[in-house]
Amino acid sequence: MKAHKIIKSKIKKTFPLKQDSFLSHHVPELHWFSTKSLKRMVESYPQIYVKPNRGRKGIGISRVKQLSESEYELSYGNTNKRVSYPELVKELNRRFVPGKSYLVQQGIDLATVNGCPFHIRVVMQKPMDIWRLTVTSAIVAKRKDAVVTNVARGNTEFPMVQVLKNCDQKLNPMNMIREIVDLSHQM
Repeated sequence: MKAHKIIKSKIKKTFPLKQDSFLSHHVPELHWFSTKSLKRMVESYPQIYVKPNRGRKGIGISRVKQLSESEYELSYGNTNKRVSYPELVKELNRRFVPGKSYLVQQGIDLATVNGCPFHIRVVMQKPMDIWRLTVTSAIVAKRKDAVVTNVARGNTEFPMVQVLKNCDQKLNPMNMIREIVDLSHQM
């Protein structure tokens, strides 16, 4: 049995998906962090995320929301700060771990349950050369303004179907499950 290679780089995982004409529509824009890419992204999207290229458990992730032409909200952990663009660059650089590379990613609006954002987790495995969906769940944030929804940050994992049935948005749970399964197999 051949062991699989674990790819830790977020940009290496994203690149093949962005090259696929079908899947690329489902993948947020992502670039290496620089002041130039940060400026372009905050001007293009209402919210963006700055994160380590190789990171785990939601550590080191910051969210940036544009509040006005000259003011931004920088959020990380339990901290929310209103800053100008020069202050934003200074604050982000202060948060960076020396030797780590960072990315800037388009923010997406997450669906919510009781106002708290959640994400869907899907695990695919390939026993005997056929990809199979083996685990699905939804991780719901404990706070409405949460920056990340990882279990490691104190958020709660629930069965995916339960969360889709109870989400605040008017979604058809069975249609969502079919789409999630189909996209997972496409990937």
